[in-house]
Amino acid sequence: MLPDIIDHPLHPKHPLARSFNLNDEWECNGKDYLGCVFNLDLMTGVKEIERYSCAECDYDLCVRCVYFYLENP
Repeated sequence: MLPDIIDHPLHPKHPLARSFNLNDEWECNGKDYLGCVFNLDLMTGVKEIERYSCAECDYDLCVRCVYFYLENP
């Protein structure tokens, strides 16, 4: 089971909340670091992939990037 809220080193300003709305269009910000682990580079309109978000900053990470970048700082 994934936690609902996490702190993440790629976005230290605010906690990231698990997004339960899988129909929103979004872009993984992991591409701005070393690249998205899902290879979602430059792909907007991604749907049905679970993610963590900061609504205040419009910042999103797919679940693979969340865990990859926690394990590989």
